[in-house]
Amino acid sequence: MDITAETGLRRGELCGLDIDKHIDTKKQTLKVRQALIRVKNSYVLSQRLKTESFYRTSQISELLYIKIENHKKLLKLKKFNMENFI
Repeated sequence: MDITAETGLRRGELCGLDIDKHIDTKKQTLKVRQALIRVKNSYVLSQRLKTESFYRTSQISELLYIKIENHKKLLKLKKFNMENFI
């Protein structure tokens, strides 16, 4: 929710966001390059957005940057823990 409030991302753009590919931690920017779209009765990750203006780069705040970094750490911990059970 914080990402959408700060950057104005659409729902499909948020779902299509790849934290590792689309967030530049050094420049503190977020790139919109793909979106999750509905095709018939399923969803597809599409790199073809409706218009050129949908492709954009947004600056993110220090607070949002910290939240994203903490989320990435949490995801790595969860992945590590899940691998221990396999």
